[in-house]
Amino acid sequence: MKNARLIGIVLCGGKSKRMGNDKALLNYHDQPQVYHLTNLMSDICEKVVVSANLPLSQHLSSDCYSIADAPEFANHGPLSGLLSVAQEFPGSNFLVVGCDYPFLQKKDLEQLTNHFKGIQSCGILNPETNEIEPLICLYSAADISALAAELKSGNDSLRRFLIKRDAMKVASSTSKAYLSVDTPYEYQKIISAS
Repeated sequence: MKNARLIGIVLCGGKSKRMGNDKALLNYHDQPQVYHLTNLMSDICEKVVVSANLPLSQHLSSDCYSIADAPEFANHGPLSGLLSVAQEFPGSNFLVVGCDYPFLQKKDLEQLTNHFKGIQSCGILNPETNEIEPLICLYSAADISALAAELKSGNDSLRRFLIKRDAMKVASSTSKAYLSVDTPYEYQKIISAS
């Protein structure tokens, strides 16, 4: 069931320097990761947007709605993508997923939306660090304006922001949802095991 005023964002704006190839185009589930994540979110969110850099946006299918980083938010990592999309959908809540989480499942995203009460942001807990994964997180509309203020004061870390705001930690329903794949070695290891 779709949640009104919940916009899904697949963050794909990075340069994938460690991977050497665009992580959004890697194939784990018989399709590029960007489409897999878009499909996971489409039944949950009112709309799903891909936050894409220019090279990736030229490879996306025409039915994929993408937004590039707005100049006023550029060069601040994932925060750039979140604030750029938020600018287009004022007053919305945002379910954010980075493109480098191949083990993430729809039930993990549903778990986040079930815990979300409309005010406090919540994210998937990484049990290895006991911290929220800021790129598997549901950001409230109230936190978007606070994030913009944080950026103006020089803080562009989503992780520090979530700690400061005491965001809710939600345990993953799958054991590996929080695992990020960032290098060719990690990617090959997953592909070889499947």
